[in-house]
Amino acid sequence: MKRAIVSILCAACAHSLTKPPPLESMAAAPQADAGKLLAEADGRWARRAEPGQAAAAEDLYLQAARADPRRPEAFAGAIRAKSFRIGREKDGAERLRLAQSAVAAGQLCEENAPAAPLCDYWLAAALGLQARERTAMGRCKGGAALRGGRRGVGKGMDGGETHGELLRQKRAFRPGWRLRIVRRNMNIGLHC
Repeated sequence: MKRAIVSILCAACAHSLTKPPPLESMAAAPQADAGKLLAEADGRWARRAEPGQAAAAEDLYLQAARADPRRPEAFAGAIRAKSFRIGREKDGAERLRLAQSAVAAGQLCEENAPAAPLCDYWLAAALGLQARERTAMGRCKGGAALRGGRRGVGKGMDGGETHGELLRQKRAFRPGWRLRIVRRNMNIGLHC
């Protein structure tokens, strides 16, 4: 039974994990040693709310990873910066590109520092971001059901009320209802 579950999960993730591009194509040539680059990237990350600082931190983290690929904190910082940028980006195609590059950075981290827990954690986070962005872009077979659930249109689970109406009625009584209803409606017909 365990093997069947694991094989199903692996098959579901197979299209998400492709061979990552070489690190040289993802990062500029390092301008300093990895330690200095990480320190400067951490400084930029601390100012991430300012325009352009998260992207600068991401670039510096990737340069540090290129300078010393055995340092998982460099890859982790790059993925963290990409996830921050995804949260602020309005263009769906750019969010998807950032998510895919985060997965590639996570895979490179796994290749270069296979025993590092940071690599496992941030690769899993990147895969989650990529799955979310693919679904948000409507790349699933059930994209119409997903978009309908987000807009709050169509019939409710009981066939009578709209999704939005159910949310308005249940929100005041039990805050957890909103999350469960949205999840159930979002998963109708999705085959990613």
